[in-house]
Amino acid sequence: MVNSKLLWAEAFSLAAAPIANSPWHTDLEAASAASVISQRPVLLVFYAHWSEGCKRIESDVFTSAEAMALLTACYEPLRVNVDQQPNLAKKHNVSHLPAAVVLGPDGSSLDRFDCPET
Repeated sequence: MVNSKLLWAEAFSLAAAPIANSPWHTDLEAASAASVISQRPVLLVFYAHWSEGCKRIESDVFTSAEAMALLTACYEPLRVNVDQQPNLAKKHNVSHLPAAVVLGPDGSSLDRFDCPET
């Protein structure tokens, strides 16, 4: 299994040109279906537009082609807006933003990571 904390640390350290198209799945069902086929876990990234930590990850990590290539090689990524999907955030005990939860192809929780704010 991929070490989620190590992967996040690696993603934070990468810097590259912005990417034109985002590889994010549009909903949990699509990410889960892709996970079953690829056997890669789903990476739920919980965020809110008002969170400064989330804004930093968006600008420093998710605009990096290298970081996104690393994330998509290891995961089926899905961003979850906690204001639009509070029940999903509650289900995964998200109380800090940004946060990430790794789900196995069967939907079981494999790991979680509260991302640093600074």
